[in-house]
Amino acid sequence: MREDFKEAPDWIIGLLTPLNSFMSSVYYALDNQLTFSENISSAIKELSFTTRSDYSSADPKTDGWEDRKIYNPLSVKPQGVILVKIVDLTNYKVITDPVNVFWDYLDSYVLIKYITGLDDSTKYKVNFLIF
Repeated sequence: MREDFKEAPDWIIGLLTPLNSFMSSVYYALDNQLTFSENISSAIKELSFTTRSDYSSADPKTDGWEDRKIYNPLSVKPQGVILVKIVDLTNYKVITDPVNVFWDYLDSYVLIKYITGLDDSTKYKVNFLIF
């Protein structure tokens, strides 16, 4: 406020207006207003698939998995892929085993190389956060 700087020259008004505007924006952004979709280059992508009958018995394990492709929705190469939601559409049961995604990037596609903790011959719907 101008009143807080009584001794300052008049040009201080030109500094305080944009400074106050900037500080208000930062305050509101950091006060629980930051979101992935509006503030971070990211996208949520959904993928549905059915695991193979030899998913859990294959040796090596990755032989029981078929790579899945997701077109890269970002304008840059992704730095990370996080599995954010998974639903068992066959048995509708809670997934209690640890689930993790292993991925790679090739020619504008995110390749889902393997997902741990799933059951054989089961249909899943998975949401990934790509950033």
